[in-house]
Amino acid sequence: MVRRITRMLMKEFLQMLRDPRMRIVIFVVPVFQMLVLAFALTTDVTDIKTGVLDFDNTPASRELVKAFTAGGYFQAMEHPTSQAAIEGLLDRGDVRALIHIPRGFEQDLRSGKTAGVQLLADATDSNTTSIVFGYAQQVMEGYAREKLAERTRNSPYRQVPLGRVEMETRAWFNTNLESRYYYVPALIAVMLIVVSLLLTSIAIVREKEIGTIEQIMVTPIRRLEFILGKTIPYLITGYIIMTMMLLIAMVVFGVRIRGSLPLL
Repeated sequence: MVRRITRMLMKEFLQMLRDPRMRIVIFVVPVFQMLVLAFALTTDVTDIKTGVLDFDNTPASRELVKAFTAGGYFQAMEHPTSQAAIEGLLDRGDVRALIHIPRGFEQDLRSGKTAGVQLLADATDSNTTSIVFGYAQQVMEGYAREKLAERTRNSPYRQVPLGRVEMETRAWFNTNLESRYYYVPALIAVMLIVVSLLLTSIAIVREKEIGTIEQIMVTPIRRLEFILGKTIPYLITGYIIMTMMLLIAMVVFGVRIRGSLPLL
């Protein structure tokens, strides 16, 4: 039995590797698909082209703009000087978001009033717009906390503000919730499933196409031996393909293995 399976494996490897088109399907297509899908399937929004309409033009308003652009998500590209220019920037697609800081922004902050800031976003892509609003909300909350702490420190009465309960959240395994860290490993698994099923079925169909299935039927090989002979080569090939994709994921996308590599 072992001898027959060995002969079947040798035949399968020779038949699989001697065809240049088959080699491309096995080793090039899965890696190429993983690269294309990994770059296409991303929910991260960075370098958002942003316009800044600052009617207040005070240190507080400039600090707010700096808070938006410091994180790398918002990129100040346009600085319109009038309300009429805002609509044109959004219509032409020159910016995807626009920060409107009204007059009296710093004065409202100093007097303890609620200082309003308007954020306009191009909502033609609703998913991107919701992400932009989420980023902006985080920036505003951080800016408000900083200003509150600064006001408390500079208060002549040194009054301690009322305590409040805050919930701090933390994402494990993917702290910044970057999509590549869960898309790329998942794509490797998906491509392994697709390739293993595809290549095994192709191998059996090719026996029928080139007329060798009848020769196999008259040999003393059993059904289990035939199935093992058809699947084991592609199991080994799957390990090779996974190793290639894993190396590319580590080099190109910065994915790191924190657990046991031999177990993986």
